[in-house]
Amino acid sequence: MEDVPKIKTDTYEIRVYSGSSNGLISPLKNHTPFTLVDFRLDNRAVVSQEIPSHYNGLVYVLKGSVKAGDKIINAEQAGWLDKATEDGDTEIQFEALENDTHFVLYAGQPHNVPVVHHGPFVADTMEDIAQMYRDFRQGKFPHLNDLPSEQKITSFSESRKPIIN
Repeated sequence: MEDVPKIKTDTYEIRVYSGSSNGLISPLKNHTPFTLVDFRLDNRAVVSQEIPSHYNGLVYVLKGSVKAGDKIINAEQAGWLDKATEDGDTEIQFEALENDTHFVLYAGQPHNVPVVHHGPFVADTMEDIAQMYRDFRQGKFPHLNDLPSEQKITSFSESRKPIIN
């Protein structure tokens, strides 16, 4: 399978794990549309990201500081996306405030249904959670190795040995 789509310049790198960014489109197919983009920027580098205005989401800064719109988000902080008032797409501008700033954008279409969770499982109802526990105990959860090859991404270390199959 293809590597993760990316753009690399002298001042920034963008990797698109899901959805699209700056003309790149991830080959990943999702049941619910969402955007997951990894940004690495040098000091004062500016990049933009379009997302549908009805998406919920957040920006999480792993390292450095970024100005998102008119807000500053520092390392180990998250900034939540405001709901847009207009339909269509909206654009967010990011500016790195430090060298080697690293952050991710995660935004997706809201489900607009109640969500419950217990342990490692998330579902719509407690009955669904109970069924997930039964399926898990009976070994009915699909294993990553059993997925069709078109749903797998193989990642390589510097020695070019597969680390995820």
